[in-house]
Amino acid sequence: MDTSETKKSLVPKISIVIPFFNSDLTLTRAVNSVLIQDFSDWELILVNDGSTDQSESIACSFLADRRISYVYQKNGGVSAARNLGASKAKGDWLLFLDSDDALGPDILEKMNELVSGDGIQDYFHFGVCSIQGQERIERFPTDSGYLGKLAGSFLLKKSIFHQVGGYDEILKFSENTELFHRIHLLPIKNIKVPYISLEYYVSKQGGSKNIQNILESLIYILKKHDDTLSSHVKYLYHQSAGVIYIRFDDLFSARFHLKQALKFKPWKLTAWARLGLTFIPPLARMIYKRDISIA
Repeated sequence: MDTSETKKSLVPKISIVIPFFNSDLTLTRAVNSVLIQDFSDWELILVNDGSTDQSESIACSFLADRRISYVYQKNGGVSAARNLGASKAKGDWLLFLDSDDALGPDILEKMNELVSGDGIQDYFHFGVCSIQGQERIERFPTDSGYLGKLAGSFLLKKSIFHQVGGYDEILKFSENTELFHRIHLLPIKNIKVPYISLEYYVSKQGGSKNIQNILESLIYILKKHDDTLSSHVKYLYHQSAGVIYIRFDDLFSARFHLKQALKFKPWKLTAWARLGLTFIPPLARMIYKRDISIA
């Protein structure tokens, strides 16, 4: 028997990582979206981020399939869970999927064809189907338009992921954007692919807690990547931070960030208008209400 070939056959081509926290209502759908794929040369790593509901039992119910493994960590956030899953991955390619989303039909077969082709690539960026109730909207990455990186919308070489240090575990928002900012500082090759890889289920949950996470992440990224962020991104992040501070009625901080935004794009009338609002508190409170529905 050729043991080298046997060993090679035991190494999956694609490693899929699904982190989950209290996801007993959606985890089965996410896992089944992997199981129903025609392509079978994959492994699935389920990472329990300290769940307190029935998620663990649901995850363990799939372990009869030898391609599926399970690992537990104390609650540390989705980025830490993804990093843990990636550290266990055996395949050369990483595919992350959130526990409340699903893979697109037959996408693993298409991914296999891409990574088995002649061209040398470091990652592939795919389309997303956003689902909210009965509404389905398909979006694809193009050279002229922007489609952000969502977990499940990119297939990435494991070596590249580890080279840049994986996910920044401090971030609670925009962690994929920050990851790819670091990736694009490398001489990498990538292509945009007109296939739907991700069925993204739009959640109605949100509220001030999530907005606080967004604010903290924006400021953190601005400080961390001050030397490498483009002027356009700095403008967007400072303006977004300014709006959030208006919503939180911290008009002094809002004023600071809106002034910073205008340093990069002083012709933007919207930013000037928002800056003006910071000097008229009653109007600012009326336009940007602090209370945000979580329903």
